[in-house]
Amino acid sequence: MDSGHEASCLKIIVSPTKQMKRSDALACTTVPLYERQARRILSWLRGLTLDEAQALWKCSDALARESYDIVHASIPGRNLTPAILAYDGIAFKHMAPAVFDEDELAYVQEHLVILSGLYGALRPLDGIVPYRLEMGAKARIDGTCDLYDFWADKPYRMVVGEAPPCPDSSGAKASVALPIPASTAGSKPSGSKASVGQDPSESERSSRLSELERFGRSQDARREAPSPDACGCTIVNLASKEYSRVVERFLSPRDRLVNCMFAEVGNEGKFVQKGVRCKMARGEMVRFMASRRISDPLELTAFDALGYRFDAASSAPDSLVFLRE
Repeated sequence: MDSGHEASCLKIIVSPTKQMKRSDALACTTVPLYERQARRILSWLRGLTLDEAQALWKCSDALARESYDIVHASIPGRNLTPAILAYDGIAFKHMAPAVFDEDELAYVQEHLVILSGLYGALRPLDGIVPYRLEMGAKARIDGTCDLYDFWADKPYRMVVGEAPPCPDSSGAKASVALPIPASTAGSKPSGSKASVGQDPSESERSSRLSELERFGRSQDARREAPSPDACGCTIVNLASKEYSRVVERFLSPRDRLVNCMFAEVGNEGKFVQKGVRCKMARGEMVRFMASRRISDPLELTAFDALGYRFDAASSAPDSLVFLRE
Protein backbone atom coordinates (compact mmCIF):
# COMPACT_ATOMS: atom_id res chain seq x y z
CA MET A 1 0.00 0.00 0.00
CA ASP A 2 1.17 3.53 -0.66
CA SER A 3 1.90 6.10 1.98
CA GLY A 4 -1.40 7.87 1.47
CA HIS A 5 -3.45 4.81 2.34
CA GLU A 6 -3.99 5.73 5.97
CA ALA A 7 -5.51 9.12 5.14
CA SER A 8 -7.59 8.10 2.16
CA CYS A 9 -8.81 4.59 2.99
CA LEU A 10 -12.33 5.13 4.14
CA LYS A 11 -14.65 2.68 2.43
CA ILE A 12 -18.37 1.99 2.53
CA ILE A 13 -19.70 -1.50 1.91
CA VAL A 14 -23.28 -2.20 0.85
CA SER A 15 -25.25 -5.25 -0.23
CA PRO A 16 -26.59 -5.68 -3.76
CA THR A 17 -30.30 -6.20 -4.41
CA LYS A 18 -32.20 -8.94 -6.19
CA GLN A 19 -34.07 -6.34 -8.22
CA MET A 20 -32.02 -5.21 -11.21
CA LYS A 21 -32.56 -3.07 -14.29
CA ARG A 22 -30.70 -1.85 -17.34
CA SER A 23 -29.76 1.81 -17.69
CA ASP A 24 -27.47 3.90 -19.85
CA ALA A 25 -27.92 7.10 -17.84
CA LEU A 26 -24.25 6.88 -16.80
CA ALA A 27 -21.24 5.51 -18.63
CA CYS A 28 -19.49 2.36 -17.45
CA THR A 29 -16.02 3.77 -16.86
CA THR A 30 -14.46 0.81 -15.05
CA VAL A 31 -14.34 -2.96 -15.42
CA PRO A 32 -15.10 -5.34 -12.52
CA LEU A 33 -11.83 -6.36 -10.93
CA TYR A 34 -12.90 -10.00 -10.73
CA GLU A 35 -14.64 -10.27 -14.08
CA ARG A 36 -12.75 -13.47 -14.93
CA GLN A 37 -14.17 -15.15 -11.82
CA ALA A 38 -17.63 -13.77 -12.64
CA ARG A 39 -17.45 -15.37 -16.08
CA ARG A 40 -16.57 -18.69 -14.44
CA ILE A 41 -19.57 -18.46 -12.11
CA LEU A 42 -21.85 -17.51 -14.99
CA SER A 43 -20.61 -20.51 -16.96
CA TRP A 44 -21.31 -22.74 -13.96
CA LEU A 45 -24.83 -21.32 -13.62
CA ARG A 46 -25.52 -22.04 -17.29
CA GLY A 47 -24.58 -25.64 -16.69
CA LEU A 48 -27.42 -26.10 -14.20
CA THR A 49 -30.83 -27.43 -15.14
CA LEU A 50 -33.82 -25.20 -14.44
CA ASP A 51 -34.71 -27.31 -11.39
CA GLU A 52 -31.16 -27.10 -10.05
CA ALA A 53 -31.08 -23.35 -10.56
CA GLN A 54 -34.43 -22.92 -8.82
CA ALA A 55 -33.19 -24.94 -5.84
CA LEU A 56 -30.12 -22.70 -5.68
CA TRP A 57 -32.16 -19.50 -5.92
CA LYS A 58 -34.99 -20.68 -3.66
CA CYS A 59 -37.65 -18.82 -5.62
CA SER A 60 -40.99 -19.36 -7.37
CA ASP A 61 -41.38 -21.21 -10.67
CA ALA A 62 -42.07 -17.98 -12.57
CA LEU A 63 -39.10 -16.14 -11.10
CA ALA A 64 -36.84 -19.13 -11.64
CA ARG A 65 -37.76 -19.27 -15.33
CA GLU A 66 -37.22 -15.51 -15.72
CA SER A 67 -33.86 -15.63 -13.93
CA TYR A 68 -32.79 -18.72 -15.86
CA ASP A 69 -33.52 -16.98 -19.16
CA ILE A 70 -31.55 -13.91 -18.03
CA VAL A 71 -28.52 -16.05 -17.14
CA HIS A 72 -28.53 -17.68 -20.56
CA ALA A 73 -29.09 -14.39 -22.40
CA SER A 74 -26.43 -12.38 -20.55
CA ILE A 75 -23.19 -11.84 -22.44
CA PRO A 76 -20.33 -10.51 -20.31
CA GLY A 77 -18.95 -7.30 -21.79
CA ARG A 78 -22.14 -6.42 -23.68
CA ASN A 79 -25.23 -4.38 -22.79
CA LEU A 80 -23.60 -3.29 -19.56
CA THR A 81 -25.08 -1.08 -16.85
CA PRO A 82 -23.06 0.74 -14.17
CA ALA A 83 -23.43 -1.27 -10.97
CA ILE A 84 -24.83 1.65 -9.00
CA LEU A 85 -27.70 1.98 -11.48
CA ALA A 86 -28.15 -1.75 -12.15
CA TYR A 87 -29.37 -2.53 -8.64
CA ASP A 88 -32.93 -1.33 -8.16
CA GLY A 89 -33.91 -2.36 -4.64
CA ILE A 90 -35.03 -0.18 -1.76
CA ALA A 91 -31.57 0.88 -0.58
CA PHE A 92 -30.52 2.00 -4.05
CA LYS A 93 -33.78 3.86 -4.65
CA HIS A 94 -33.09 5.90 -1.51
CA MET A 95 -29.47 6.33 -2.49
CA ALA A 96 -30.83 7.91 -5.71
CA PRO A 97 -27.55 7.70 -7.68
CA ALA A 98 -29.21 8.90 -10.89
CA VAL A 99 -29.32 12.42 -9.44
CA PHE A 100 -25.79 12.48 -7.98
CA ASP A 101 -23.83 15.51 -9.09
CA GLU A 102 -20.30 15.13 -10.44
CA ASP A 103 -18.63 15.44 -7.03
CA GLU A 104 -21.03 12.98 -5.38
CA LEU A 105 -20.45 10.47 -8.15
CA ALA A 106 -16.69 10.88 -7.81
CA TYR A 107 -16.99 10.34 -4.06
CA VAL A 108 -18.91 7.06 -4.32
CA GLN A 109 -16.65 5.81 -7.10
CA GLU A 110 -13.70 6.25 -4.75
CA HIS A 111 -15.27 5.11 -1.48
CA LEU A 112 -18.27 2.82 -2.14
CA VAL A 113 -17.94 -0.93 -2.70
CA ILE A 114 -20.98 -3.01 -3.67
CA LEU A 115 -20.53 -6.62 -2.59
CA SER A 116 -21.83 -9.24 -5.01
CA GLY A 117 -22.32 -12.98 -5.24
CA LEU A 118 -21.44 -12.98 -8.95
CA TYR A 119 -18.76 -10.29 -9.10
CA GLY A 120 -17.30 -10.46 -5.60
CA ALA A 121 -16.97 -6.71 -5.15
CA LEU A 122 -17.82 -3.80 -7.43
CA ARG A 123 -17.17 -0.12 -7.78
CA PRO A 124 -20.20 2.01 -8.71
CA LEU A 125 -19.23 2.55 -12.35
CA ASP A 126 -18.16 -1.02 -13.07
CA GLY A 127 -20.19 -2.33 -16.01
CA ILE A 128 -22.24 -5.43 -15.15
CA VAL A 129 -24.99 -7.64 -16.55
CA PRO A 130 -28.23 -8.65 -14.77
CA TYR A 131 -28.03 -11.80 -12.66
CA ARG A 132 -29.54 -13.57 -9.67
CA LEU A 133 -27.11 -15.02 -7.15
CA GLU A 134 -26.91 -14.28 -3.44
CA MET A 135 -23.66 -14.53 -1.52
CA GLY A 136 -25.17 -17.13 0.80
CA ALA A 137 -26.07 -19.48 -2.07
CA LYS A 138 -24.63 -23.00 -1.86
CA ALA A 139 -22.84 -22.74 -5.18
CA ARG A 140 -20.16 -25.44 -5.24
CA ILE A 141 -17.89 -24.15 -7.99
CA ASP A 142 -14.52 -25.70 -8.81
CA GLY A 143 -14.51 -27.81 -5.66
CA THR A 144 -15.47 -25.01 -3.27
CA CYS A 145 -18.17 -25.40 -0.61
CA ASP A 146 -20.03 -22.17 -1.31
CA LEU A 147 -19.48 -18.62 -2.54
CA TYR A 148 -17.71 -17.59 0.67
CA ASP A 149 -15.21 -20.33 -0.05
CA PHE A 150 -15.01 -19.42 -3.75
CA TRP A 151 -14.40 -15.71 -3.15
CA ALA A 152 -12.16 -16.17 -0.09
CA ASP A 153 -10.43 -12.86 0.70
CA LYS A 154 -10.80 -11.25 -2.74
CA PRO A 155 -13.65 -8.85 -1.82
CA TYR A 156 -11.79 -7.82 1.35
CA ARG A 157 -8.60 -7.16 -0.59
CA MET A 158 -10.47 -4.94 -3.02
CA VAL A 159 -12.11 -3.00 -0.19
CA VAL A 160 -8.85 -2.22 1.60
CA GLY A 161 -6.93 -1.55 -1.59
CA GLU A 162 -4.65 -4.58 -1.54
CA ALA A 163 -5.94 -6.03 -4.82
CA PRO A 164 -4.44 -5.11 -8.21
CA PRO A 165 -5.85 -1.74 -9.34
CA CYS A 166 -8.84 -1.58 -11.67
CA PRO A 167 -8.79 0.57 -14.81
CA ASP A 168 -10.12 3.97 -13.77
CA SER A 169 -11.16 6.88 -15.94
CA SER A 170 -13.64 8.35 -13.51
CA GLY A 171 -11.37 11.13 -12.27
CA ALA A 172 -12.40 10.47 -8.69
CA LYS A 173 -11.50 13.29 -6.34
CA ALA A 174 -10.14 13.04 -2.82
CA SER A 175 -12.73 13.45 -0.11
CA VAL A 176 -12.72 16.64 1.96
CA ALA A 177 -13.00 16.58 5.75
CA LEU A 178 -15.96 18.62 6.95
CA PRO A 179 -16.66 19.77 10.50
CA ILE A 180 -19.60 18.29 12.37
CA PRO A 181 -22.49 20.77 12.23
CA ALA A 182 -23.47 22.47 15.45
CA SER A 183 -26.78 20.59 15.38
CA THR A 184 -27.95 17.49 13.60
CA ALA A 185 -31.06 19.45 12.66
CA GLY A 186 -28.97 21.91 10.63
CA SER A 187 -29.29 22.75 6.96
CA LYS A 188 -28.83 20.05 4.35
CA PRO A 189 -26.62 20.30 1.29
CA SER A 190 -28.38 20.82 -2.00
CA GLY A 191 -29.84 17.63 -3.40
CA SER A 192 -30.08 15.74 -0.12
CA LYS A 193 -33.37 14.24 0.92
CA ALA A 194 -35.63 15.92 3.41
CA SER A 195 -35.64 14.66 6.97
CA VAL A 196 -37.25 15.52 10.26
CA GLY A 197 -37.26 19.30 10.35
CA GLN A 198 -38.42 20.12 13.87
CA ASP A 199 -36.38 22.80 15.63
CA PRO A 200 -35.18 21.54 19.01
CA SER A 201 -35.51 23.70 22.09
CA GLU A 202 -32.39 25.31 23.53
CA SER A 203 -32.24 22.74 26.34
CA GLU A 204 -32.60 19.88 23.87
CA ARG A 205 -29.93 21.42 21.65
CA SER A 206 -27.56 21.83 24.61
CA SER A 207 -28.14 18.24 25.73
CA ARG A 208 -27.63 17.01 22.19
CA LEU A 209 -24.34 18.87 21.85
CA SER A 210 -23.13 17.49 25.17
CA GLU A 211 -23.85 13.95 23.99
CA LEU A 212 -21.94 14.52 20.75
CA GLU A 213 -19.02 16.13 22.59
CA ARG A 214 -18.75 13.13 24.92
CA PHE A 215 -18.94 10.74 22.01
CA GLY A 216 -16.36 12.79 20.12
CA ARG A 217 -13.97 12.55 23.06
CA SER A 218 -14.40 8.77 23.14
CA GLN A 219 -13.55 8.68 19.43
CA ASP A 220 -10.47 10.83 20.01
CA ALA A 221 -9.34 8.54 22.82
CA ARG A 222 -9.69 5.54 20.55
CA ARG A 223 -7.39 7.15 18.00
CA GLU A 224 -4.64 8.01 20.51
CA ALA A 225 -1.28 6.24 20.33
CA PRO A 226 -1.82 4.34 17.08
CA SER A 227 0.52 1.53 16.17
CA PRO A 228 3.61 2.88 14.36
CA ASP A 229 2.84 0.75 11.32
CA ALA A 230 -0.94 1.17 11.40
CA CYS A 231 -2.16 1.81 7.88
CA GLY A 232 -5.40 -0.14 7.82
CA CYS A 233 -8.73 0.80 6.33
CA THR A 234 -11.80 2.27 8.02
CA ILE A 235 -14.89 0.51 6.66
CA VAL A 236 -18.39 1.86 7.20
CA ASN A 237 -20.59 -1.23 7.19
CA LEU A 238 -23.98 -0.66 5.57
CA ALA A 239 -24.27 -4.23 4.31
CA SER A 240 -26.35 -7.12 5.62
CA LYS A 241 -24.68 -9.85 7.68
CA GLU A 242 -24.81 -12.18 4.67
CA TYR A 243 -22.60 -9.81 2.71
CA SER A 244 -20.51 -8.08 5.36
CA ARG A 245 -19.25 -11.51 6.42
CA VAL A 246 -17.24 -11.79 3.20
CA VAL A 247 -15.19 -8.78 4.33
CA GLU A 248 -15.40 -8.97 8.11
CA ARG A 249 -13.82 -12.40 8.50
CA PHE A 250 -10.57 -11.16 6.93
CA LEU A 251 -10.16 -7.91 8.84
CA SER A 252 -6.68 -7.31 10.20
CA PRO A 253 -5.92 -5.60 13.54
CA ARG A 254 -5.06 -2.48 11.54
CA ASP A 255 -8.55 -2.25 10.04
CA ARG A 256 -11.55 -0.63 11.64
CA LEU A 257 -15.13 -1.72 10.94
CA VAL A 258 -17.80 0.82 11.86
CA ASN A 259 -21.27 -0.72 12.07
CA CYS A 260 -24.42 1.37 11.72
CA MET A 261 -27.65 0.26 13.40
CA PHE A 262 -30.97 1.84 12.42
CA ALA A 263 -33.57 0.93 15.00
CA GLU A 264 -36.68 1.89 16.91
CA VAL A 265 -37.39 1.41 20.60
CA GLY A 266 -39.87 -1.43 20.96
CA ASN A 267 -41.51 -3.17 23.88
CA GLU A 268 -39.57 -3.21 27.13
CA GLY A 269 -37.14 -0.69 25.67
CA LYS A 270 -35.54 -3.18 23.29
CA PHE A 271 -34.19 -1.99 19.95
CA VAL A 272 -36.10 -3.26 16.92
CA GLN A 273 -34.66 -3.13 13.40
CA LYS A 274 -37.33 -3.11 10.71
CA GLY A 275 -36.08 -4.54 7.44
CA VAL A 276 -37.55 -2.11 4.94
CA ARG A 277 -36.70 0.98 6.99
CA CYS A 278 -33.16 -0.27 7.57
CA LYS A 279 -32.67 -0.67 3.83
CA MET A 280 -34.05 2.82 3.24
CA ALA A 281 -31.73 4.27 5.88
CA ARG A 282 -28.67 2.53 4.44
CA GLY A 283 -29.32 4.09 1.06
CA GLU A 284 -29.92 7.48 2.65
CA MET A 285 -26.66 7.17 4.58
CA VAL A 286 -24.68 6.63 1.37
CA ARG A 287 -26.34 9.71 -0.13
CA PHE A 288 -25.61 11.66 3.06
CA MET A 289 -21.94 10.66 2.96
CA ALA A 290 -21.61 11.53 -0.72
CA SER A 291 -23.31 14.91 -0.35
CA ARG A 292 -20.99 15.91 2.51
CA ARG A 293 -17.84 14.13 1.26
CA ILE A 294 -17.55 12.36 4.61
CA SER A 295 -13.97 11.45 5.50
CA ASP A 296 -14.31 10.61 9.22
CA PRO A 297 -16.90 8.23 10.75
CA LEU A 298 -17.52 10.76 13.51
CA GLU A 299 -19.24 12.93 10.90
CA LEU A 300 -21.89 10.23 10.50
CA THR A 301 -23.42 11.31 13.80
CA ALA A 302 -25.04 14.25 11.97
CA PHE A 303 -27.25 11.87 9.94
CA ASP A 304 -30.95 12.49 10.62
CA ALA A 305 -32.90 11.33 7.55
CA LEU A 306 -36.18 9.40 7.77
CA GLY A 307 -36.66 10.44 11.39
CA TYR A 308 -33.50 8.68 12.62
CA ARG A 309 -31.16 10.45 14.99
CA PHE A 310 -27.82 9.44 16.40
CA ASP A 311 -28.05 8.10 19.96
CA ALA A 312 -24.72 8.67 21.68
CA ALA A 313 -25.72 6.85 24.87
CA SER A 314 -26.30 3.58 22.98
CA SER A 315 -23.34 3.93 20.64
CA ALA A 316 -19.69 2.97 20.76
CA PRO A 317 -16.85 4.22 18.54
CA ASP A 318 -17.28 1.26 16.18
CA SER A 319 -21.04 0.81 16.60
CA LEU A 320 -23.18 3.82 15.74
CA VAL A 321 -26.83 3.60 16.76
CA PHE A 322 -29.51 5.71 15.08
CA LEU A 323 -32.95 5.63 16.68
CA ARG A 324 -36.18 6.54 14.94
CA GLU A 325 -38.66 8.54 16.97
